[in-house]
Amino acid sequence: MAQPRPGTIALFATGGFCYPSLDDHPPRDLMPVFRDLPAGKHKIYCSRTKGSARQFVGEVDLPAGARIERTVTERGGRLTIAHPR
Repeated sequence: MAQPRPGTIALFATGGFCYPSLDDHPPRDLMPVFRDLPAGKHKIYCSRTKGSARQFVGEVDLPAGARIERTVTERGGRLTIAHPR
């Protein structure tokens, strides 16, 4: 049986106010791209600085072989995922 094709998730933060990260990956870039990810649910986090605690932002469901982009934004003092365009 063939394995599902891996996918890619690119993360951004509105105005670069935090460092987005995915699953267990540490925050490292303002616009990280995660390649060769398995299909399924992935958790998005954001840290105000590279050394600060990660805050849970939400989850995304990655279809097999897909590339998706998500932007972290702040609404009412709370981090959230902006609606995709």
